[in-house]
Amino acid sequence: MLALSRAEPVNGLVAPPQRVDLAVVARDTVVELLPLAVRKQIDLGYEREDDLPAMVSGQTVLLREMIANLIDNALRYTPEGGLVTVTVAHREDGVYVMVRDNGPGIPEAQRQNVFLRFFRLETTDTLGSGLGLSIVREIVLAHDGEIELADAPGGGLLVSVRLPAA
Repeated sequence: MLALSRAEPVNGLVAPPQRVDLAVVARDTVVELLPLAVRKQIDLGYEREDDLPAMVSGQTVLLREMIANLIDNALRYTPEGGLVTVTVAHREDGVYVMVRDNGPGIPEAQRQNVFLRFFRLETTDTLGSGLGLSIVREIVLAHDGEIELADAPGGGLLVSVRLPAA
């Protein structure tokens, strides 16, 4: 809830944005969450699609929270022995953070619902509050970005976040 409140302006006041290297934030967040992946026996990796700068304008603490929630969500739903990969790319239309897993995925009919606060898939027995992707969406929107869920190649889920390049 605290992270969700950070993504919303308070009385119209928002901390000024800074130039943030999204590749550094993503890499550091992967390193931070690696022990959780090891405990779950999941291979957590980080990749750069290119060597172009991955600079965005935003709040480092919120961007870190966004990436951490995406990774945490992927780790929750990926089975033991699975794979979660975080990729950062600078493309013509912005800077992307993509989190791919080989878990069960999310049925296409329910993909928009997962952004609602407290929504949980009926088919899951995984613990959680139903706030993770709602928080991610609020942070993405606060940074003038877009988020998309798709089937990952080979099975699982691919979450793509696009933010404007700074």
